[in-house]
Amino acid sequence: MAIPRLFWTSLSISILIAAASVAYFLLVYTPLRDARRDQAAAESARHAADRARVLGCASQAEVSASKLGREMSGLGERIVGSTNHFNSRLERCFVEIQTVFPGGGLGFSVVDAYENSVALSCWTTPRTKGIWDRTCIDNGKKIDAEKADAREEDLMTH
Repeated sequence: MAIPRLFWTSLSISILIAAASVAYFLLVYTPLRDARRDQAAAESARHAADRARVLGCASQAEVSASKLGREMSGLGERIVGSTNHFNSRLERCFVEIQTVFPGGGLGFSVVDAYENSVALSCWTTPRTKGIWDRTCIDNGKKIDAEKADAREEDLMTH
């Protein structure tokens, strides 16, 4: 009688171990695996959306810079360069346009590429030999050059 009892005890323990393994798989491993898969899919979708916004920004910035170039050439200004940046913190697309003025001055404007509104504009003009004046306007208000540099970095790097 000891052998059948040992057999049934071993069988019962084996069934309990198998049941515990199945329960672990169904209750712990499967939800963790699904959560990781869902997280990876969400991250992939977020990266794809970010890439689409950046590519859209680049395209719109080119259109905006071209439009502003036509407007500025009527004033005698000449665009010498432009760069674009999608600011993810502000969720806005900016284009920075560098210009040269007919009298020898230099300037730049940071423009919202979709709204064509100027966020920041600075220009440097010669006052006397070797001395230059720098004027900066941030959303319609005059600011000093150091604040303008910080604002430019904030708009074009985040």
